[in-house]
Amino acid sequence: MATGQEILHLKLMSYKNKGKTYVRAYRNKWIAPIPEEAALGKKGRSVPAVQIQVGVIQPSGMVKMSSKFLSLHPEFAQQDWYYLNHDLVDENTFFDQLPAESVGFPNKKPVEENVAIEDTAADGDLNDEAADDENPEDKEEGNFKFFLPHYALKGLAIHQGIVSALAEVFDSKHAEQWISYAIYQILKGGSADCYSDWAYHQILPRVAQNLSAQEVTKLLRTCTPEAWDEFWAKRFKTLQKKQAEVDGRIPPEFGSGFWLYPLRS
Repeated sequence: MATGQEILHLKLMSYKNKGKTYVRAYRNKWIAPIPEEAALGKKGRSVPAVQIQVGVIQPSGMVKMSSKFLSLHPEFAQQDWYYLNHDLVDENTFFDQLPAESVGFPNKKPVEENVAIEDTAADGDLNDEAADDENPEDKEEGNFKFFLPHYALKGLAIHQGIVSALAEVFDSKHAEQWISYAIYQILKGGSADCYSDWAYHQILPRVAQNLSAQEVTKLLRTCTPEAWDEFWAKRFKTLQKKQAEVDGRIPPEFGSGFWLYPLRS
């Protein structure tokens, strides 16, 4: 059975707007820098070339297709489609790959009356979303990128020596990935599968921007007990150095301190 990406030849993403989760099909194109920009060391950039509103994701995981999308792609009207791993799949594939007991979805299609309720609600959601698309003063979340929250938190992490400690323990590439994933957990929280959706709306270093769920899992596996201990040892020494600069004293060696002395009664 062909998937949504195979039929459309486009990538698929989900995003939230006004409390609802929508699916969008898109293709980006690469814009090379003009000679003046290249002379200044500026690189090219990726910009959206095609964007198609697909529909809204129902509580069951099924996607309610928008009427405009179905008019462009009537082949999607022949069956129910579900959103899974940035793709549209059929019902059997969805429940085979995403067991109901692990995520709380029903393990069969909703009964007809529930479908009717979901369809009615989804129609209203899609109409609202379409109105947002037509109103330039009400820009939806998928059309711009955030930078300030990540920029502020990363600046704090750099100032505190966290990024440099990560680079010493892992390497500079993984340090960028670690700090971006940590900031994702602080600002939004969620599974590795949702990181790429969050990253799409952020201005991040390229090594962190394109981090897939599988790569996040591999990244987390690099945090062995030995690496974790080494990171905290470097953090301790960094804090000692900063404190010494403040009060002018020589800090104690790592491993010493008040916790090594017996408590007084």
